[in-house]
Amino acid sequence: MSGAIFQSELSSLIQESKRKHLDVRAAAEKSLGELKTLRITSETQLAADLLRKPSFVEPFILACKSRNTKLVSSSVICLQRLAASHALPPEQLKDVLEALREVTSSGFDVQIKILQTLPSLLQTYASDLHGGLLFTCLDICGALQSSKTTVVSSTASATFQQLVSSAFERITDEDAAADSDTVREVSIGAGTVRLKKAASDGFDIFSDLCGIADGVGTQRLNPNAIPLVFALDIIVTVLESNENVFQTHHELLFICRTRLAPALLRHIPAKHPFSATIRSLRVLYQLISRQFEHLQDESGRALDLLIHLLDPEASQGWKRAACMELLRKLVLNFPLLRQIFLSFDLQEGRKDIVSKLMAALAKIAAEKPTIIGLSHQSTMPARQIDSEDDRPEQASLEAAGVEGIIGSTVTAESHITGIGNAWSLPKTPCLEQLDKNEASDLPETYIYSMVLDCISSFSEGLAKFVMPLSLTRSARKRGQAQIDEHFQDRNDRNVSSEESRSTAVTPVQEPQKVLRPVSALTSNSQSESIRTAAALVTFCWPAFLATCATFLNAALDAELYHNLVRAVQKLAQVAGVLELSTPRDALLTTLSKAAVPPQALQIGHNTNVGKAEQYFVSKSTEQAEVVATQPVSASVTESPVSNKASVSTLTTRNLLCVRALLHLGIALGPTLSEQAWFILLETLQEAERLIMLSSRLQVNRNRKLADDVSSGKNGTSPSNLTGEIVAVETASKKMFATSSDYENDAFLGLLRALFSLSTSTGCIDNRKDVANSNPNPASRPVGRIHQSSRSISGTSFKAATEDHEVLFVLNKTSEIAKSNLQRLVTEPANSSGWSLITARLLQVVRSTFTLADIRLRAASLLDTVVLGTLQILDEQDEQLQRVVQERGVLVLNSQVEGLYQQSTSSLSETSSVDLAIHERAIEALSSIVEHHGENLLIGWEMIFKLAGTSFEEHTPPFDSDIQDDMQAREIRSRSVTLTSTAFRLLQLIGSDFLNLVPLNHLLDFIDILLLFGRQRDDLNVSLTSTTFFWNLADFLHSSPNHPSLSGFSDVPTEEFLLGKVNGSKNPADVIDSLWLVLLLRLNVLTVDPRLEMRKGAIRVMLRILDASGPYLSPRGWYICLTTVVERLLKSHASLLSNMRKEGFKNDPTMCDEWYASTVAVLEGSINLVCHFSSTIIEDEHFHLFWEQFFDLLGSILTNPSLAVSLAVFRGVASLFLSLGKADYRNVLTAEPALKLWINHHPANVVDHFQIESVSTKSHDSNEEAFTAHAEALLRISEALPSVQLGQIAAEDIMKALRKTVLQCVHLPYGSDVQKMAPEQESVISILQLLSRTETSKSTEYFKILFDFIKVACEDETELEMDPSFDWPTKQGPTLLNAQSLSLVAFASKCINILEDNVIRAIQEESLLNTSQTVCSAIIALSNTVKSKYTAKGQRGDPLLWRKATVSGLTIVEAVGLRSYNIMDKEELLALKEIYGSAVELANGILASGGLVNLERLPEDNVILADEEHDIAAFRRLSLSLIPALTRLKEVQVAAPQRMPSEIHRFVISLFHASMVATPQLADLPSDLFSSPLSSFMWIRPGTIRELAYHLRGKIPYLALDTMFKLIATLDDETVQDAASVAGHLAFAKIVAPYVLLRAAHTFKSFVADQPLRGPMPMPSKLRAEMLHVLRLCLELRSEDGAFLGTPRSHTCLGRDGRRHLRVLYPLILQMWKVWRRVPRYGFPWITDSDGVEIEKCLHRWIEICGEHWELANLES
Repeated sequence: MSGAIFQSELSSLIQESKRKHLDVRAAAEKSLGELKTLRITSETQLAADLLRKPSFVEPFILACKSRNTKLVSSSVICLQRLAASHALPPEQLKDVLEALREVTSSGFDVQIKILQTLPSLLQTYASDLHGGLLFTCLDICGALQSSKTTVVSSTASATFQQLVSSAFERITDEDAAADSDTVREVSIGAGTVRLKKAASDGFDIFSDLCGIADGVGTQRLNPNAIPLVFALDIIVTVLESNENVFQTHHELLFICRTRLAPALLRHIPAKHPFSATIRSLRVLYQLISRQFEHLQDESGRALDLLIHLLDPEASQGWKRAACMELLRKLVLNFPLLRQIFLSFDLQEGRKDIVSKLMAALAKIAAEKPTIIGLSHQSTMPARQIDSEDDRPEQASLEAAGVEGIIGSTVTAESHITGIGNAWSLPKTPCLEQLDKNEASDLPETYIYSMVLDCISSFSEGLAKFVMPLSLTRSARKRGQAQIDEHFQDRNDRNVSSEESRSTAVTPVQEPQKVLRPVSALTSNSQSESIRTAAALVTFCWPAFLATCATFLNAALDAELYHNLVRAVQKLAQVAGVLELSTPRDALLTTLSKAAVPPQALQIGHNTNVGKAEQYFVSKSTEQAEVVATQPVSASVTESPVSNKASVSTLTTRNLLCVRALLHLGIALGPTLSEQAWFILLETLQEAERLIMLSSRLQVNRNRKLADDVSSGKNGTSPSNLTGEIVAVETASKKMFATSSDYENDAFLGLLRALFSLSTSTGCIDNRKDVANSNPNPASRPVGRIHQSSRSISGTSFKAATEDHEVLFVLNKTSEIAKSNLQRLVTEPANSSGWSLITARLLQVVRSTFTLADIRLRAASLLDTVVLGTLQILDEQDEQLQRVVQERGVLVLNSQVEGLYQQSTSSLSETSSVDLAIHERAIEALSSIVEHHGENLLIGWEMIFKLAGTSFEEHTPPFDSDIQDDMQAREIRSRSVTLTSTAFRLLQLIGSDFLNLVPLNHLLDFIDILLLFGRQRDDLNVSLTSTTFFWNLADFLHSSPNHPSLSGFSDVPTEEFLLGKVNGSKNPADVIDSLWLVLLLRLNVLTVDPRLEMRKGAIRVMLRILDASGPYLSPRGWYICLTTVVERLLKSHASLLSNMRKEGFKNDPTMCDEWYASTVAVLEGSINLVCHFSSTIIEDEHFHLFWEQFFDLLGSILTNPSLAVSLAVFRGVASLFLSLGKADYRNVLTAEPALKLWINHHPANVVDHFQIESVSTKSHDSNEEAFTAHAEALLRISEALPSVQLGQIAAEDIMKALRKTVLQCVHLPYGSDVQKMAPEQESVISILQLLSRTETSKSTEYFKILFDFIKVACEDETELEMDPSFDWPTKQGPTLLNAQSLSLVAFASKCINILEDNVIRAIQEESLLNTSQTVCSAIIALSNTVKSKYTAKGQRGDPLLWRKATVSGLTIVEAVGLRSYNIMDKEELLALKEIYGSAVELANGILASGGLVNLERLPEDNVILADEEHDIAAFRRLSLSLIPALTRLKEVQVAAPQRMPSEIHRFVISLFHASMVATPQLADLPSDLFSSPLSSFMWIRPGTIRELAYHLRGKIPYLALDTMFKLIATLDDETVQDAASVAGHLAFAKIVAPYVLLRAAHTFKSFVADQPLRGPMPMPSKLRAEMLHVLRLCLELRSEDGAFLGTPRSHTCLGRDGRRHLRVLYPLILQMWKVWRRVPRYGFPWITDSDGVEIEKCLHRWIEICGEHWELANLES
């Protein structure tokens, strides 16, 4: 809102009202004047000012009353803006509203603005809009609601509703405020109520709305403006949004009771329009659901009316459906339904409401059976083509030939029979069709779907109310989410076949007692509510059951059928919890009828079923056992139906009912009677029988269906019920698992019901006649039908076959027994069910005429029960253990008695059933030994004999050739499984009960273990047998007479040991002999052809020796090493040698495996010697073993294996380390080790196979072997310091080290830039060690250092072409053709070693002796420096070339310190060579290396840092190099022919380094050394080709400065003597031509190129170079004698130190000429600071030449 807008509108009003509406004009002029007097700073300030001026609104009010269209339109807009800005004075609101009401009949724009103004008034003047003002607003909305414009009408209705809602909201706010005053009193019946302001408005509004609904008129509202339908909508909104307001304001309830409810009861049954009736029902629902407690009588009459209107003759179809919808909503609200039941059904003198409602539902369900597709069982609705989830189930039903199913030939236009959400529900419920005046067509089955919803809601509400009260305390903590677990699986909501296949079946958890019956809740605080729930079930279950029974046989879609089953299940569970047995059993019976197809009675006479039974009976033992173990098929489909009989097939609906029954069994198990259990179990048995029989027929059925699909007869395939079947299995397991919580009586009832499903034990014995008459079990007749009539609530079922009966009973008995093991242990045999279970199982096992699979199943179950009862006895008392153990052993003895009496030939001919039972007997016996071994009465000899019966021959010979004999003889086992079972028994004895076995039987145990280790059928058994050798050894060590071998005077033979075991009376000798025999037997397994066996045997043997070490004497160790260890090494060496001779390349894998075993033997043997070296060396014959041991190592190393080499040299290092710790120092021990080290380098392994063992990390690396080889030499030297390595030829050592470094192949992706590789570290240690010996002075020592540094810096191709580089002569992998590393860190260490050794040589030796070494070292370091910015040079931290630079400087400085006092010419000549090498170092420092060749340049800061480093290094080098070269120049005076090149090379290096850019062709003379000034004045042709500037920009200026300093005059402080001056002058004479040439190059380039550039500026780098050269020349005071040999005569050059200026003067003149021709205007480069300085320098040059020219000398 702005003042300009109002000024404009007021001006418009003045203009429009000039003639007719003078009052409007006058008021507008006044308001405009007032507005102009205001000082407007903001919209808020303007609104506040206008709020204080009531007269400002007058022109707008008058304009509205004038009814002029233009005036009205403008005024309404202004009023709307004033209202929105809160600028209307409150006292003017009445006039404003009256004005707006007068113009409601105006045009569309005015009406819209009025509707926009009212919400603004409601928002900004809420406290003022009450009473008359509020009703004026409502009247305005009512008037506008009648507009024919839809937008206006709908907006007015919304505004009206907003005003009403706001009025009732103010009632809530008013009630919360305690300081509100009452404004009037109203009478409600016999009393009065005082109302406050907002309450009074609400009362009047609601009273008038109810009056409109009742048709009796209004007091404040205009009834003509508010239609009946709109009034009912407003009433619904008020009742729904203000429930608390109505409960606290009795005057409003009074209106509902006296006016609204009677009006509704009259209106609903009358013939009113659809829209009014629907809204009346909605109002009625709000009254009942929200105010039932206050309007009980009215609600009762309304509910009775609604139930009455459900009668098809009492109302129209749509009204009946609407009433049903309302009742459905009430049933969904179970607390309200329960309150209704309490208020009416349980009260005498009142009508039954809930019971009447349930009866009405049952009546509706039975109205039209044809429409709902009522049949003998539930089916899919006919032609349900819209639901993809139901197609598989429909196909299953059609394929089964179920009666009442319409086939797939029905057309799409056919009437759909049945109920389904896809067609039985309207798009919008009747109560939600508020936009229609006439009722739409409703599906005929709509009301039935609502009945089903009511049934589901009823049971759901009951369950949610009762079940939480029946939860135990622990279960209640899990919350409401646990309740649904008793009704359904997690995946029950979608029952389509496709989703059922993907159902995730969770494992059955430990059952918990979750529910308790109502009798346990007598003291519960909600016992009254529980009694109410029980009464509700009692009153309603007959009607509920009748309704469900009808629909369970109707045609329903999957979701509705699922909900129906859930409803029955939940109500049955509620009845069970409430201990209502009659409704519970009735509901169970109903579910049982629905769970099994009615055609099941015909299955015994069906031909196809007979074939299926015959197939089942003729199964082999293993196949039948699988069928028995998994009785439920993975898929069930239908077979073709013959004319004579039909095969019943289970569908998802049957399985759903079965699962519901099982969940009821889970929840209600403790309360079910035997009869209830019989119903449930019989249903489960029949379902499993049908599933099993259908699996046989599936192949033919699928083939026929495939033919139908191909021929176009049927387009759907049978349903796959795997998911539903798995869900049934899971529920069944869980049901039987919960039986552990039952009381004994309930548990026995379950067992008796289960056993009654099968015939007595006599039925099994009666098969004897059948078997004798017809030995073929496949031709036996089908098992007889039960003589006793078993029925499920009147529906007779045909009996299953006898075999299936027994298998079903066995399966369920197994599940029950496993869940009740604690009961079977702790309770007496009769009351716990033990007698019942074991008697039934033993009868089945003993029967020789029973099928094999059934016998096996019964035996397995019996063993499981016995073992289970024994296993839970750990924490029980001793008396109970004896009772249960005796009971279990008696059962096992009965089981295995007489197994082999029928077969007298061999065990291999015994039936597989007897072998399986035998295995189970051994397993059970093992369990008994495990738990009760201390009280075992069975002899150990029998146990070992029984374990040995698994082999045909189990007694090994005891002779001298036992090892070869055992390797040649093959061990044959009778049965793999029997062998495993018997070994488990031995395993148990060896683990826990060795202390109970006498010593004389331990040898039998060892021999049997060897048999199990050598057998080839089961590798795990063989491996485990080696472990028990360790157990035996450990047992022997734990005895008081532990093995020490102190009783043997000499090395014993095997025959001697066996005699000691069998005949000695001394326990110590027996134990020692047993220990050695055990190791010898184990040695047989160390050369087993199987790699795993060898590894296990070697590991166990070494472990035994290690554990025995502390107990063995030195002599005992010698016996052990010579008897066991040497035999072990010899056997492996022999095997490797044989393989090499026979050609192991044919089978490299086998070779690798044997190498791995040899490595394990080597490592273990050496570790033993190391660990116990302090004891072993004390024996007097130790040296004999030592020599023999290294001979064996040498023979083993002849085999090409890196892994073996690694193990040997790692072991050698460990051996000498241990000898050093034991302080054993003997020169003789080093000789075989050093010989082994030199002769067997790992690099000699050329054609080796890559072996993966415990010692190597990769197939592609010899790094560890090389490292171990180098480390061995260090350990030998450390352990034996008296042995000098210098005794070995340095050439041999260097050759070995060179191989170690250059032929080492590393792991992929490794890096040795920052850290050395392990073998490099070892080599460095050796080099450091050698540096302290005479070897360090040898040429080979320094040569290897130079080579190692060179390898790290130069490319492999360059090294390969370098004749001075010494590659290893041995063929094999090197850096050129194998995986290698950079050697950067290694070379860095080599540089350190080189620096230390060279400096030490300089300090300790004469330069004549060390000059060659020093020169070579500096050259090597110089080459390293030159590798900067190359692929190899840019690695390391610090970079290798930087480190080489520092080391070279250090060496040069050391030479300088050493050479101060040298005067001998020979030493000076040696010194000359050294500094000649230093010149190369300087050249490397100044050069940029490979920077120009890099594809990707380093960062600028990196280049700058490197340049700064080189600058500092060069300056440091100059301090030593230049004085030395000067001094050498002095010596050169005496021998001029011998010293010309070093200074020249240094100066030429400076010259080249001083170039800012690469010179152009012909810029420099061809021979810089001989004639640097040959073309001094010649200027080449110009060019504008772009120059290649050097990336390191500071080095050129450093070189320039150095060159100019070299020819500068010495200062007085610098002058020392005449010799130094002469030397400096001689040096300057050499440098001067190059300085002139360098300056001339800059000037000539400018003179040649600048004219061609034209207006183009001179490059900035060239300008900076030229300025720097000019300044250097002008500032230089050169040696006059340095220019004697210049082209001009020295007499005209002067003697003032400016001769260089005069020599260059002609070039300066040419340069000045070109400079003056450069354009000045518009070219700032010529006038900038550099240009000005250049011009000044040129002027100054000319002035100096003119001022100091010696013209006087010319005149004279």
